[in-house]
Amino acid sequence: MKLSLLREAVTIVTLMTGIATTAACPVPVVDVFLIEGDDAPGTKTLFENFDRPSLSELGVVAFTADTDDATDADDVVYRGFELVAREGEPAPDAPGASFAAFEFFETGRQINAAGAVVFIATLRDVPAAANRAVYRDGDLIAREGDDAFGTEDRIYEDFGFAGVTDDGTVGFLADLDGNVDFDSAITLGGDILYREGDPVPLPGIPGVWTGNFDELQFNGRGDLIFEGDTQLPSASDKLLLVRRETGGIIEEVLAAQEGQTVETRTGTDTLELILQAALAEDGTWAFRGNLADAPSTADAIILSERGFMTQQGSDVPELPGVVTGNFNGVDVNRHGDVVYLADLEGATPPGVEEGLFVNGCLVITDGVEVAGLPEDTTLSDIGFEDLFINDDGLVVFAASYGGALAGDGLFTFQWPGTSCPADLDRSGEVGFTDLLAVLSVWGPCPPPCPQDLDESGDVGFTDLLTVLSAWGPCR
Repeated sequence: MKLSLLREAVTIVTLMTGIATTAACPVPVVDVFLIEGDDAPGTKTLFENFDRPSLSELGVVAFTADTDDATDADDVVYRGFELVAREGEPAPDAPGASFAAFEFFETGRQINAAGAVVFIATLRDVPAAANRAVYRDGDLIAREGDDAFGTEDRIYEDFGFAGVTDDGTVGFLADLDGNVDFDSAITLGGDILYREGDPVPLPGIPGVWTGNFDELQFNGRGDLIFEGDTQLPSASDKLLLVRRETGGIIEEVLAAQEGQTVETRTGTDTLELILQAALAEDGTWAFRGNLADAPSTADAIILSERGFMTQQGSDVPELPGVVTGNFNGVDVNRHGDVVYLADLEGATPPGVEEGLFVNGCLVITDGVEVAGLPEDTTLSDIGFEDLFINDDGLVVFAASYGGALAGDGLFTFQWPGTSCPADLDRSGEVGFTDLLAVLSVWGPCPPPCPQDLDESGDVGFTDLLTVLSAWGPCR
């Protein structure tokens, strides 16, 4: 069946187009979103610096920042240009308390498609045992000292890695009081999904979860990725687990395990460390880590579920004589586009030390001017782990700048590859590799299934025709 389809498809393609040539990397335009000195709406103050941004699927940027207000009133949370919370204001549902500080997390999607923003707040004028809380906009979700969801006799001691689903359900990592061997839990809504001391729910992985969970991220559907410690030997005890739900069925997938064998640019190696994870809206994952056997000039790696791989020491075609150094951040969208930060090494131009990449294509480096910055001002430091890409290809990242004027800012650009969903291998063109990708999974294909271009749950003739109609360079 598939062979017959392939013959027919090849015939059609030959008649339509012939064989296309490989497209060059796109060159998107980087725009200033906000910089120091811009008005902070709703406060009568100016922005002074910016912390971590987050990004919704509708392109709304949420972020934490400081203003030039007094030091006891300068922390703020924004949804786009709308003030969500401000230091010194009363903390809702916490009598006598006011906001003192706010936190976003590098792996957390902290704004959903509807624009709800989740953040962790430190409170003042209350006891230290009750001064941390999770909020969704103005709604208190959980607070230190409260009874912990899903337990009978435990209370919250701290929080981390909060996220919000598209229906407004809040998930977070919490430390619980009491027994230190069972004090870490991952909560979504009113349910504990995973808890230290519970059995690891993966075939072939014996024992229970030990130590703290880390690198959490929820997506809009309520899928989850996280790193957890197990009772396995220390060289293989950390796992990266993805929890996805499709049609009411929960799927738990082992994305990566320290000690596993991986294929790299330099040959077969062993994964030594998992450092940061990312989760797309359809449950597609990516992560960055370190290798055990590669030399220190090639031991950093980024891997994704779609097969994207890049390794420290890879050539940067846009800068002859330059290679990538260590990686400092990663995110992924449902199309498989992987955005990441890398140090740059080798024959770098003056002032160039870091680069931001999408799918191996260099988008921007430090040391360059960006339209919207003051004259004679260049990027000086691209934010560590502070970047996101959504399904429309919009990317937001934090960076510092220097020269005529120094400060921090938030920047965006539109990656054009995601407007070409039939480009399944993200090469910049639709070709035979994409055609074969569709034919290889012909039939029922539950998500994440990038070949199911019409999202019908099956890969069929409509998807095949979508590939054929888009044949050639993406535009």
